[in-house]
Amino acid sequence: MFAKILGILDIIAAIMFVFAKFGIFKLMVVIFAVYLILKALAFLSDIASFFDLAAGVYLLLMLIGVSPILSLLFFLWLLQKGVISLFA
Repeated sequence: MFAKILGILDIIAAIMFVFAKFGIFKLMVVIFAVYLILKALAFLSDIASFFDLAAGVYLLLMLIGVSPILSLLFFLWLLQKGVISLFA
């Protein structure tokens, strides 16, 4: 059950990359960036957590104008992780 909740939150976090690209729902983007960072720190022994940490930091950087060139990569990473968590 916990994995499914995290999966849903990862899918929503993936959608936040689209919002950040267009500069909308900035507060929600910040909330999910912090979620990714905190989740990564909580599960730091897992290699996937390093990608979550990078995604969270990059999401915050997108809000201050960093190029969204890696956003598709992080979007796909979080989306596939979320979908797999839902069906695991």
